[in-house]
Amino acid sequence: MGSLTNYGENICLNHMFGHTTINFANLYVGLATADPGETGSIANEVSTSGTAYARQSCFGDTNWDAAANRMTTNTNTVQFTKATANWGTVSHWFIIDSASGAGNMIAYGSVVPSKTIVTDNTASIAAGQLDISVTASVGGGNGGMLNYLVHALLNLIFRDTVFSPPTVHVALATTEPTDAGSFTEVANSNNYARKEHSGTSNWDTSTTGVTQNNNAITFNQPSGSWGAVTHAVLVTSATYGGGNGLLYIKVNSQTPDNGDTVEIADAAYGITLT
Repeated sequence: MGSLTNYGENICLNHMFGHTTINFANLYVGLATADPGETGSIANEVSTSGTAYARQSCFGDTNWDAAANRMTTNTNTVQFTKATANWGTVSHWFIIDSASGAGNMIAYGSVVPSKTIVTDNTASIAAGQLDISVTASVGGGNGGMLNYLVHALLNLIFRDTVFSPPTVHVALATTEPTDAGSFTEVANSNNYARKEHSGTSNWDTSTTGVTQNNNAITFNQPSGSWGAVTHAVLVTSATYGGGNGLLYIKVNSQTPDNGDTVEIADAAYGITLT
């Protein structure tokens, strides 16, 4: 099972909030003899010196399955060239945006079991063996990324499927959202409305898989009770009950009432991808 590197996490958050655009020309599969880790190190990539090893192209909708169940998987076998010298024991694979050299590593995972590649072996990765997933949220936890956004970003990165940065609105919920995006929103009464908080001026650039809101998110003043608010959800529509859920966080449960100020303070909506 594979996961995103820090770089992969950063480009997801920065694309969503409009800081940068994900637009790869190609992606490549590489092999390593040790774990690249979250930082995406290629220090232990198989040597290209006299071995005939080379990264293999693997990009676009003919090479990756449509994301489902919070993951995407390679559609076709990834075939490497026949080894002309020992490659060592291959323990990990990775996805990178360069045919050679440093590049930017986007995802990585383990080869299970590890494989020792010797002269005249031809290494390959069977269809369905490169699984890149985003972990599901934990019920009762502090929040997470919802399925709609997970699938849109995985399809964008690996299948080159268009996903434009959405206009982000904040909804308040009285229940924890499911990963499928279902939640009970504050009742459409007592002056409640979603609040737009979108664009680069309202969200920090992610450099370590973390972003947070710039500027306070201030809602309408209630004209009556909104019930016990437990979560704040980023959604794609200003319309009550509409759009798709993107991300959510847990808030200290409070019951806004007539005349209260309802606000998420500057930097209080923190989003972390791990």
